[in-house]
Amino acid sequence: TIKNKKSDITAYYDYLLKETEEGTQIGKRAFIYQLWLKLLIMALLFALIWGANGYLGHPIQSSFSIAIRFILLVILFEGINLLTISFKPYYFYGMQALKQNESSLNEKDLQILQQNRIIKLDDEWLEIRNQDFLHQWRWDLVKLIGMTSSFIFLRAGQQYLLCIPKRDFPSEEKFLEFGELIIKLHTKNKNQS
Repeated sequence: TIKNKKSDITAYYDYLLKETEEGTQIGKRAFIYQLWLKLLIMALLFALIWGANGYLGHPIQSSFSIAIRFILLVILFEGINLLTISFKPYYFYGMQALKQNESSLNEKDLQILQQNRIIKLDDEWLEIRNQDFLHQWRWDLVKLIGMTSSFIFLRAGQQYLLCIPKRDFPSEEKFLEFGELIIKLHTKNKNQS
């Protein structure tokens, strides 16, 4: 029997971004989106400054001087930004994107997340149930199994995520045994028909 907290979702995001190729791609797309957005804003500001400078009748040398200062200021700002995110832009922007998607969870979703769930494993199924639902997944539909020192993460299909926290086990040994059993059953049965 497991029970999740809302903070378990953040632990999953951390695992996803640091340990999986899918997470790296999410972070990369989020970072590239931010770069394009910043470039667009900088281009608009630059055009505004350049146009205002020309409208006021300043010589072209003055416009180039302003352009060089503007570019240096942007480079300095981006350098400081990279420093504050510890030179890990994929992780930082990926986490922001995932957290933004998390905000779409409604109160009912969060209540379901925090309900007690029972997990049952056998050669045919990964079964998850509580008072409101029963999910059964064949092992070939389990797309992600990840273990950290505090969690086992399972994702079935494209949507269903299960975070199994170590805190719900009587000991670390039982937690590790359970994780090894999941991996063993998945490896043995992932080619089910």
